[in-house]
Amino acid sequence: SELTEAFSNMKLNLLTQLTSFFAWPLLAGLPLVYFFKKIFPSLLPPALVDGLFILTCLPTTVNMCILLTSSAGGNVATALCNAVIGNILGIFVTPALLLRFFGTNIELPFVDMIFKLSNKVLFPVVMGQLLR
Repeated sequence: SELTEAFSNMKLNLLTQLTSFFAWPLLAGLPLVYFFKKIFPSLLPPALVDGLFILTCLPTTVNMCILLTSSAGGNVATALCNAVIGNILGIFVTPALLLRFFGTNIELPFVDMIFKLSNKVLFPVVMGQLLR
């Protein structure tokens, strides 16, 4: 099926995840923080600037990924695949990035997050594929 083919395209999936989790925070997030904290420090509150940087470390949402890909005429199966991969990787990568950049420990309910993510993303996808 299209979804199986999308999951097997390792080069595209790797490139997408590297862009999402490393290029985006480094090439957009850090310059944004520098701009607002060093050049125009009074333009935005520091907490808001930190929040903007945190947003660059998060995975994309499934809904937006599919909606934008579909409206652009792209491969929806690949978008769905990468949204799922990104959200699962995000459980590990986002806290690691935040720990690296902010230097603070973060406690997360890991099992609960996996369960919620499975119920909201993986279960509907699997059921849709089985019913298809």
